[in-house]
Amino acid sequence: MADDIDVNRFALMAILENAHAKRPAAYPDFETLNAMSDSGLFGYARGLLYSLEQSSPSTDEVAEELRDGLSSVVGGKGENPSPN
Repeated sequence: MADDIDVNRFALMAILENAHAKRPAAYPDFETLNAMSDSGLFGYARGLLYSLEQSSPSTDEVAEELRDGLSSVVGGKGENPSPN
């Protein structure tokens, strides 16, 4: 199980760092993300994914890429995977 958290954390960090590089004002930087616990990062990603699924227009390529990436790690559209 601990290996899954490490893999998920690595994937989330990469996805979120990419979003930050494209929109620094909209998404947290590496230092902020790295300071989060595994469960904190996972919770942030789930909340962000929910927000993107509910409000992001499909013409927003950055949001669409972020939504797809987060969904592949934390699930989406009603899925509720946990980091443990």
